[in-house]
Amino acid sequence: MILSKQLLILLILPLILAILGYKYEICTLLFYLYNFCLFIYLIVDVIKTKAHKLITISRVCDSRLSLQQNNPVKIIISNNNYYSVLLIVKDNYPDFMTCDTLEKNIKIPPLANAEYIYNLIPHKRIKYNFTSISYRYLSYFGLFYKQVNVNAHQEVVALFVKSQLNNILIKITKSTAIGELKQNRSGLSTNFSSLKEYAKGDPLRYIDWKATARYDKPIVKTYTKENEQNLLILVDASRIMNSHLKGMTKYDHALNAAFGLALTGLLHKDNVGIGIFADKPLLYLKPKRDSNYINTIIEACASINAISNEADYITALLYFTKYLKERSLIVILTDITDEISSNCLLKCIQIINHKHLSFVATIYDKEIMTIAKPNYKSIPQDLNSIFKRATCINMLNDRRLALSNLKKSKCLVLDSSIEDFNTELINSYINIKLRNKV
Repeated sequence: MILSKQLLILLILPLILAILGYKYEICTLLFYLYNFCLFIYLIVDVIKTKAHKLITISRVCDSRLSLQQNNPVKIIISNNNYYSVLLIVKDNYPDFMTCDTLEKNIKIPPLANAEYIYNLIPHKRIKYNFTSISYRYLSYFGLFYKQVNVNAHQEVVALFVKSQLNNILIKITKSTAIGELKQNRSGLSTNFSSLKEYAKGDPLRYIDWKATARYDKPIVKTYTKENEQNLLILVDASRIMNSHLKGMTKYDHALNAAFGLALTGLLHKDNVGIGIFADKPLLYLKPKRDSNYINTIIEACASINAISNEADYITALLYFTKYLKERSLIVILTDITDEISSNCLLKCIQIINHKHLSFVATIYDKEIMTIAKPNYKSIPQDLNSIFKRATCINMLNDRRLALSNLKKSKCLVLDSSIEDFNTELINSYINIKLRNKV
């Protein structure tokens, strides 16, 4: 029970009477009489106040929240009393979120409903738990507030930036790329897949004479339709992806980009799969062509977080590619900072490029580039600034060398800022499709 301003004011008068009672006896009698009446008044107020039994409150919130964006949460309140109630409502939202409205004062008329909406911003891509909704209501005579906690447990998860997928849907709907791809398919409907022994009924024009001479038996080429190409998206969840950019880790940014690319691939009728790896494979969903498969991908990735271990590209890529029987586009979302890791990735690319088309996409940090960029107007004077700039220059040089080596190994490379990464990744994929590179 919390005293209201009205009751505090009523408690001031007996204090005055008590002080005057030392000089005037009548004030002492008035003091006892006033306190008795106030006590009765308070008892009646407690008895008459049964608002909480006739107030219902609930929360309406999407089970999937958008990371680093406003997510509306609606609180619905019903007053089944025959008199107005004044409430102070506070939702006990999860940790690692920020809220634009801590509590709300609401006056609800008799037998009426009210609602208010506040926004939550999740800062981590994890599962969250709402606990309860707390509210205080003013008593019948307005002498005190009573607090009630309503059990409103709810589990939500911050997965991705939902507006990003909506924007992709809009852009692809308005884009002419789908029409161009359809024209390409009508001109060239098949792509080389693999070799196999000749069987009765196979077209003679598909015989591979070099392979036939090598194996001393008829060998034919097999083809797959272009609109059934495989797109495998691999997301690095190792230590290197734990650094933060724009309030999120690189891993979260890469995962958001992976969802966008997966949706784009599904809309372009590709078989789309996803894999997450660090020092070992953490998740694998084989390529499928289903418009609803994006929901399966998002749900499966919900429980996978970046870890502090180093990436093992060889183990991961060999694991994922062994399930791919047909030529596929393999997109690797990772980062490159040192020569050792880049050499490991380069070896893997050289292995898988014999059968598949590899595409490495990385996110660069603009802050590092700004520090490393020569600026003669503000030359660093202190030792820490000089060391910091030298470190950034060294990182950029290693990065440029690693990306250059990847390009020489016939690997497609995208190195973009976080602001343009999603758009450039999707545009690169569409260009690959248009040029029939897979």
